[in-house]
Amino acid sequence: MQATGRATLYSWVVAHHPRHPAFDYPLIVGLVELEEGTRLITNLTDVAIADLEIGMPLILGWFDADSELSLPVFAPATIEDR
Repeated sequence: MQATGRATLYSWVVAHHPRHPAFDYPLIVGLVELEEGTRLITNLTDVAIADLEIGMPLILGWFDADSELSLPVFAPATIEDR
């Protein structure tokens, strides 16, 4: 089964330390629930902390940490993404 890439924000926290040069800080870390029911911990991108809401729809994106590593990240879904 393939995942759709759509998810819902279940919970979140802002990480300040330890810092890693690959990421921008403050780092928003979310617990997201995929449309298929699986929950995973991932970074949230393209959103201000003040705009976060539990239950908000999210869409999958990819963060290329380096040439050999891509990590899943989630951003707020637009109307077209839903």
